[in-house]
Amino acid sequence: MNGEYRVLISGGGTGGHIYPALAIADSLQELAAGRGRSLTVAYVGSQNGLEREIVAAAGLEFFALRVRGLDRRLSWKNLLAVTELLAAVNNCRQLIARFRPQAVVGTGGFVCAPLLIAAAMAGRPILLQEQNAYPGLTNRCLSRFAKQVAVGYNEAGLYFPAAVRPRIRFTGNPLYRPRPVERTDGLYHRLGLVGGRTTVVITGGSRGAESINRAMLAIWPQCAAWPDSQWVWLTGHGQYQDVMEKMPLRLPDNLRIRPYCQEMAELLAVTDLVVSRAGAMALAEFAANRIPAILIPYPFAAGNHQKFNAQVFATADAAVVLDGKKLTGDRLWQALRRLLANPGLRKVMSGQAGQLARPQAADEVAGLVWRMMENDDGGKHR
Repeated sequence: MNGEYRVLISGGGTGGHIYPALAIADSLQELAAGRGRSLTVAYVGSQNGLEREIVAAAGLEFFALRVRGLDRRLSWKNLLAVTELLAAVNNCRQLIARFRPQAVVGTGGFVCAPLLIAAAMAGRPILLQEQNAYPGLTNRCLSRFAKQVAVGYNEAGLYFPAAVRPRIRFTGNPLYRPRPVERTDGLYHRLGLVGGRTTVVITGGSRGAESINRAMLAIWPQCAAWPDSQWVWLTGHGQYQDVMEKMPLRLPDNLRIRPYCQEMAELLAVTDLVVSRAGAMALAEFAANRIPAILIPYPFAAGNHQKFNAQVFATADAAVVLDGKKLTGDRLWQALRRLLANPGLRKVMSGQAGQLARPQAADEVAGLVWRMMENDDGGKHR
């Protein structure tokens, strides 16, 4: 096949949809370069979404849509959402006619829907990438139009329509930073940490997790008093001020409290134990870094998908799972103390987490997209 390949990719709403899309785009570019092919990848996202800023920083051309998700309750706002969806589908049909993609990739979130619908109407090959063990609504509904469905967990296949299952491929979740950073004394120093100590990270993501922060407020003295330990507590931007108002002016030397960590890849490289929600991409990071985890799934996530994600790690003995609705400081401390006091158990969990890692996931998904383009007759340089 001569000439230029073109791919449209979409995913939005949260970083858990956006970063896998960027990882796939990077791997496609590397694949094209290795084969001496010209490839253009463009991104389709919401005009007001998080993806616009992130994609711009990644250097991809961005096409903005005016689109919003459906309210899961009966609401007049759904009429506006459907109206915007129909308009966005028409915009995507025009974009596809102009851009002439050989493949369209969706990584989830409501912003994907108009592009995938337009691609199906135009007969363009579609690949869906699903991060969670329980698939999102957009991917479940539109999977019937996909030539390939790449899943982060084998368990996800059970929740797609039976007719779709022969087209499902288990690839793992594409990481935008797939190679763990090497743990060195210099790395500890750059992060303001001390090498040789047991490093525990508590995180609820960029927005924070109120229940985790509340539990930590109750037990931080016990945490800081644990011998040869150091703690990095990431409260989330929205909750940092509230947490700090409840803490003493002078913190223990081994306790760091931050709203968020921009150097998350570096921090995870030195982490010995993590307390976290159970978002699919966070778990992929933990697996890649072989980190034992205490997982507290967000109980109000769509379809309770974080519970399904956490169960995969619990079944593999890579994590301990606590009920977010019943979380207290005492329950969190019991789980922490058990793992802190048992390095052998943490070592076993670390090995099990490593077994769940799929460091080549982005390359595998890119390979599926590439084969779709090579096998597509209707999209060859029309």
